[in-house]
Formats: sequence, structure tokens, C-alpha cells
Amino acid sequence: MRAGLARRMPVAMVAILAAANAALTTGLVYASLRGRPTLVVPGVQRAEVTIPSHVPDEAVRHFSLLYLLYFDDYSPATAVDRANYLLRLVSADRVDTARRALEERATYIVRARESSQLSPPLPESVQVERLEDGRCRVGLTALRRTLIADVPKELLNVRYVVEVAPTVPSATNPFGLVVTGQAIDSRLVAESEAKEDKRGR
Repeated sequence: MRAGLARRMPVAMVAILAAANAALTTGLVYASLRGRPTLVVPGVQRAEVTIPSHVPDEAVRHFSLLYLLYFDDYSPATAVDRANYLLRLVSADRVDTARRALEERATYIVRARESSQLSPPLPESVQVERLEDGRCRVGLTALRRTLIADVPKELLNVRYVVEVAPTVPSATNPFGLVVTGQAIDSRLVAESEAKEDKRGR
């Protein structure tokens, strides 16, 4: 009896190992074919990321505010650097057009010694409209104060509309978002009106 049991044990062990190997192989094949869900968080760069189908509204708001602060908050000393940084945040098909416009604007700012101070709303007040293909239209109103050589020039109530699209993060743009279009509408406001607006924020 012992001899028969000894003969059966190696056979049983081989069968168990074969079954375990088959189960492990099946699990590895399933895991490799299933894929992994990936979330791109703007501002954080990771390896092997994919474009998300839905970027959170909060991320879109913060990206848009950052873009507009670089666009309309400047001084003669910062205009060129901010213009160069903005080129990282626009879509590839707009880079050449944006570069020419930003270079002309920076040249004017330096020559005229113009400064601009932007007072944006709180992020939760920024409007986000969902479009097709993961794109968004962002709308907000902000106060913009301009100065010439530290002398107040004008106070503007500016309405910004920015179109944003998801993209793959890179070393130059780790946000996973780019600006594909923008529109600006402004009007002069009185100092008293500006104070009332600030109190209402």
C-alpha cells in the first residue's frame, strides 16, 4: 500500500502544479488584455498616460485661470517670459499665430512700459460648458487694471471665453490640457463700480 501511495503522490503533485500554472497563465493573459483605467490629473505628469474622456470641471477651471493670469497679468519685466510660457499651453495648430501675436504684444508692453493686473473670480464661479470630444468652453468675468509706468491707465471689466481640449501631458505642458480658442470682450468701469464688485465676490 505504501508503494502504491508513493507512486501516486508524484502524479498528484504534477497535476496540481499543472493546474496552478494554467490558472496563473490565464490570469496574466486576462490582465494584459483587460487594460488599465488611467486618470490624467492636470499638473501631474505620469508615464504611459492616456487621454481621459472626462477631465474634472475643477481641473478645467484651474487651468483656464492659470492661462488667463499668464495672458493678462504682466509687467514690462515679465511680458516676454510670460509670452513664451503661454505658447506651451496652446494647441499645436495655433502656436505660430499665437507666437506672432504674443511677440508683437510683448514688444508694445516693453516700449509703452505698460503693466496689467488681473483680478479673477473664485474658481467655483468659473463657468464650464461641456462640448464634444472632451472639449470644454470656459467663461468668466474679471477686473483688469492697466498702468503706464505705474500711472493708472484704465479699469476694465473683461469677459473671457476660452475653449479647452484634452491632450497628452508632456515635459513642456504637464497639465494635459491646451487652449484651442479664446474670445475677449471688455468695457470701462468706474472705481466705485469696481469696489462694489469686489464686495460682491
